[in-house]
Amino acid sequence: MFDTAFATLFKAVDRIRLQLESAAPELRMYLAEELLELRQLGDQYMDHWLALDEQILELLETYDIQPVEDSLTLTFSAEDNLGLGSTNPLPAWLGTDRAAAPDVSFAAQAAPDVDASDDDVLWHLQPPGEAADWGDFAFLDLHRVNAAFRRGMGYFDLLLFKEAAASLSEVVQSVKNPVAQIYLAAALAAQGEADEALRHLDSVRAHSSDPLFWCAANEVEAQLRVQRGELDAAIHCLEDSCERMPDYQDVWYNLGICLSKKSAWQAAAAALEQAWRLDPDDIDAATLLGFCQLQEGDVDEAARTCQALLRRYPRHPRVRFLQSRVFLAQGRPSRAVQLCRQLVDLYPEMDGPWDLLTWTLLHQGQPEEAIPVLKKRLSLMPGSHSAMLQLGVAHLLCASYERAEQAFLQCLPKSENKSLLWIALGRVSAAQRDAAKAHRRFLRALRDPRKEVKQLSLYYMGVTLYEANRLQEAQKYLRAALVLGPPNSAVLIALGRIADRMGRHVEANQLFTRAANVSRADRVGTLLQWT
Repeated sequence: MFDTAFATLFKAVDRIRLQLESAAPELRMYLAEELLELRQLGDQYMDHWLALDEQILELLETYDIQPVEDSLTLTFSAEDNLGLGSTNPLPAWLGTDRAAAPDVSFAAQAAPDVDASDDDVLWHLQPPGEAADWGDFAFLDLHRVNAAFRRGMGYFDLLLFKEAAASLSEVVQSVKNPVAQIYLAAALAAQGEADEALRHLDSVRAHSSDPLFWCAANEVEAQLRVQRGELDAAIHCLEDSCERMPDYQDVWYNLGICLSKKSAWQAAAAALEQAWRLDPDDIDAATLLGFCQLQEGDVDEAARTCQALLRRYPRHPRVRFLQSRVFLAQGRPSRAVQLCRQLVDLYPEMDGPWDLLTWTLLHQGQPEEAIPVLKKRLSLMPGSHSAMLQLGVAHLLCASYERAEQAFLQCLPKSENKSLLWIALGRVSAAQRDAAKAHRRFLRALRDPRKEVKQLSLYYMGVTLYEANRLQEAQKYLRAALVLGPPNSAVLIALGRIADRMGRHVEANQLFTRAANVSRADRVGTLLQWT
């Protein structure tokens, strides 16, 4: 069934290829649209295939059926190792030699050369869909903006009371007062009546040219848009307010937050720098500015921002935390670790220093050093979900698979990224040489609607089957992973290894060459955009 369907799709692609050779510019536009439609059809067939695979597996589990071809024991060798074998259980970001682990930097590193004869080459390449390193899914809070949106002029203390909304509604009906309408819109927005709130805000802007009323209305709408995940609309409101009242400091700060949530780091830094200029005592704006500069890769500017803050606030914990980030970005992880250790002793309630300390130790190839840190954190904050998740990662890197599994399972009910946890649990099962259990866990992650997560799960399913010497099946999953996202060197190399072992040496060399030409930007996915 699927062979017939895809044969039809391939015929259509071949026909378009011939047409493109002599097509006029106008026709090329229509052919491009047809190609996109064909790709969507291919995605639909893939979704059907994955759903079929999942239902078959569910029936096998329900009725305790174990087909002969699935009854297997994983075998490993140094030659076949793709990252889950017992010879090297560490993920790519720790390399094959802990002692030789390089200093970690936030700056992009040069892509390594690909050599088909290098058995450990996969350790230096990133699997699909992951951030700079595999274990970063346990450190999401460390790499995203958690700053609070300032409420500004369009906020008042009674907006949460239904009585206030009812009274304001009566006032607005009798007198079109812009202040009452703004407050009513804020109250309605707080009660979840977004459309009605927006109607009142539009009315304020339509009947008033006063910049104060415009900015207050924009602020209420921006907060509403942020709550609904409409960041572009929120940014438009805030930029309008910045033009009308350029000396209003809070609106620049809120604009910086919105831009940073879109990873527009340079624009966010510009907005936050303006907020800091308007209020030199605003530590929140200044430390967030430093964070954005680091995310943008401008380490020197971040260092200057931090130095200016240290002159005014030499002992402020958030300033010192920014300093530890700068140390890490400068390639001085030992200084970052030293400072973070001091911060967690003095301010154990701050999550950031704990996260950065653990993250740095793991990146330095010292998971055994991270475990006591995490146990201490859990003793002080027993309910810390992130600490338990990080503990699971650390145990996995130390090849303590039972402890890693226990920690991951404990995190599963409260996790905001259950699919990534299922992938981690699948890696645990694969490391324990339980291919069937690993397959089931990766399959759970495939239920995630995000293509990046599907791609990552398919990659690890293919790797697990490869190490079980089930090359045809491994090839199927890896090819599916390849078409689900941008070109990825780890997937291409895995496919190259399979082609080489199956005697297709010319194809293998072509795949290795493609892998070498993949840019780092394509090789490394952006995990933070999933959340």
